[in-house]
Amino acid sequence: MRGRVLFFKYIASFLAVMLVSFLLLSGYLALYTAGYFSRQTERGINLSARALAESISAGMELSRQDFEGLIEEHRALFVRQLNALRTEEESVFFITNNAGRVLISTDETQVGTLLSSEEMESAIAHGKTGETFVAEFPGLFSSPRRCRVVLMEKTYSETSKQRVGAVFLTFPASTLNDFSKNLLISFFLAALFLLCVVLMLFFWIARKLMIPLELLNDAAKAYARGDFSWRIPEEESGELRPLSRALNQMASLAQEHEKTRQMFISNISHDLRTPLTTISGFVQNMKAGAIPPESQDRYFTIILDEVNRLSRLVQTLLETSRMSEGEREYHMAPFDLCELGRITLLSFENRLEKKRVDVSFLAEKDAMYVTADRDAIAQVIYNLIDNAAKFTPTQGTLSVRVQSPGKDKVIFSVKNTGSGISKDEISHLFDRFYKADTSRGLDKTGMGLGLFIARSIIQAHGEEIWVESVEGKYTEFFFSLPTASVLPPQQP
Repeated sequence: MRGRVLFFKYIASFLAVMLVSFLLLSGYLALYTAGYFSRQTERGINLSARALAESISAGMELSRQDFEGLIEEHRALFVRQLNALRTEEESVFFITNNAGRVLISTDETQVGTLLSSEEMESAIAHGKTGETFVAEFPGLFSSPRRCRVVLMEKTYSETSKQRVGAVFLTFPASTLNDFSKNLLISFFLAALFLLCVVLMLFFWIARKLMIPLELLNDAAKAYARGDFSWRIPEEESGELRPLSRALNQMASLAQEHEKTRQMFISNISHDLRTPLTTISGFVQNMKAGAIPPESQDRYFTIILDEVNRLSRLVQTLLETSRMSEGEREYHMAPFDLCELGRITLLSFENRLEKKRVDVSFLAEKDAMYVTADRDAIAQVIYNLIDNAAKFTPTQGTLSVRVQSPGKDKVIFSVKNTGSGISKDEISHLFDRFYKADTSRGLDKTGMGLGLFIARSIIQAHGEEIWVESVEGKYTEFFFSLPTASVLPPQQP
């Protein structure tokens, strides 16, 4: 029943729209055709006028003759050129001198005719503005003409010019009205025939569209309930297949986002619960007297470490939010990237020694200066080395390299041996909250934000960050920075 109601509403709406559109279009066409034909005619006139003006100007410049002398000497040539420029049989082109006397014309009977001073003044005024106008010219024509005037000037210098004559291009004014009437009648008959055909086809098309619309309606209800597993069968969608495909893609993305959200909630719950459980347990034991006073300093240290860990987690979330909203500010200045890399790598010394990791730092020069936000780049380097240290196996290798493939770029890279990253995972590594090792359980800490923050910082610098990996062998992260054009002042 709903489908039938929708179907008839659809038909009624379509008929109403078609009727209103037809009436509006018919009224609009009468005005539009007149304007369109006028613009097309004027465009043709302008092209013809420019072509003729260029020809006469070039002739005056090359022959060094005055305007009337040039016209008289090359009368036959200019008459042929005027005839060649005519776009309609009833158009008449003629050239006058400053006094308004017709020197040559495509209608030989007009040669020698003198235009009145009022006619010349009006023609000169319109020639200066470049407008097409309607004029009577009773001495030349029996009916009004559409006219375009090009004023001819002789150039003596860049600042000195003198008007020597004018070119008149005229067309019957009645041509526009006849054309508009004929076109309007043709359009009316064609539109009436088209309306009948459309009405017959509409019933068939509208019925065919009902099935896809019902499928779209079911999908919309499912998505409203939060069920993004619903998919619209594209083979049954007919003409709405692109829309069905787009909605299916939207549902897939929504599913991925929901999965990411659940993963984030799981990660953040675990990362917050662990330190809170530790702090709560130690505080309760201290309050109950289960921990002797002489041992409390050691447990206070553990509690402080867990509080700092919570603070870092919160700070990471705030940093991610600021980056997503584009609120983080960067202060660009030159600094030594090699020095920053060495300092950051040294902060992992104890952690890497426990795993007996072979560490190396390689740089083309002792100092390589870049222009960037030093604190932000330090965060990027820390995240990359922390990530590498986390996944490097015991007695593995970790290397940091700084190299310059050209004068304007410096490449910083962090490489570690290990299980590597699959091709499917590489495309998601820099996504927010993504953790590539959820099945292997190597990443016990973190929320999957380190690489996302690193990419956001590097992209904010207008540079690139990328990764290369071979499964079972190694993983290497790279990022580029611009070479500093000015070195920082030397410290005393």
